[in-house]
Amino acid sequence: MRRVSSRPGHEEQAVISIVSTLYRSSNTIFDFIDAVLAVQLDDDFELVLVSDGDPTMTDELEDQIINRDPRIRFVKLSRNFGHHTAIFCGIEQARGERIVVLDSDLEEDPALIPSFLEELQKQRCSIVIGVQESRNKDSLFGSLYWRLRTLENSLPANLCTMRAFTRTYANAMLLCGDSNFILGDLDDYVGFRKAYIPMKKTYKGESTYSLKRKAKLFASHVIIGSPKLLLSMSAVLIGLCFVALLLAALVIIYRLAVDLSPGWASILAVLLLSLCVNLFCFAVLFSYISKTYTQTKSRPRYIVESIRSARESH
Repeated sequence: MRRVSSRPGHEEQAVISIVSTLYRSSNTIFDFIDAVLAVQLDDDFELVLVSDGDPTMTDELEDQIINRDPRIRFVKLSRNFGHHTAIFCGIEQARGERIVVLDSDLEEDPALIPSFLEELQKQRCSIVIGVQESRNKDSLFGSLYWRLRTLENSLPANLCTMRAFTRTYANAMLLCGDSNFILGDLDDYVGFRKAYIPMKKTYKGESTYSLKRKAKLFASHVIIGSPKLLLSMSAVLIGLCFVALLLAALVIIYRLAVDLSPGWASILAVLLLSLCVNLFCFAVLFSYISKTYTQTKSRPRYIVESIRSARESH
């Protein structure tokens, strides 16, 4: 049974937990830690760092991070499970009554942490979420993704990772058994009173989300689905759908440009468009099957290899 309450058996209980994930973070991690430790908070806090199979994380670097400050707890996952799953792990490991989540690449400024906590108390809500007024590195997938997301839930577009929420809200999130999710899905489902803070993210360099990972995320959470064979088949069918659509357009253009006997172009165009509809329907069907298949396996979302901190090692 999943434990969702604060963890017993610890003499020191942090009032605030600051959670972040690490993936290809060797260039920014110490600047991020120093920025978090420099934040002036009225209550005690812990910094929970989840290494999501970070390929740049050596044993020496891990030791340096742990020994940086006794308030740091370093959670190492056995492999890369994905950004939102790693955040979920950090929330499960957090001991605080209030939890702040933000990215470690410094695109979200740790200096904003007090503002989020103040807004949480001022608005008397369960969660405060950062929202970008304008996205600074949008792509075709990003723009289309957010347009579709705003159609299917009540949340605003361009949600940031950075958020602050109560232990009650965290416990409600941890009850959700979704194997394939993003934070926005859980935020929309869990409910509770929410508040939003407009913020700007600073683009620090190339995203760790490659075109392939963005396409997979888009297919998984918009078309709906996940794993590999069925999802790959869905992608192939979607590609064939676009090819058939292009051929139908070319047939129509050719028929309009050239004086030919009537009938054949219309029949061919209708057949190609019908093929498009069938291919798209099969792609969506395969995606639903893949998601159902993953969910019924009931595998854990992630596997923790180790949890270390300088405070608990003494």
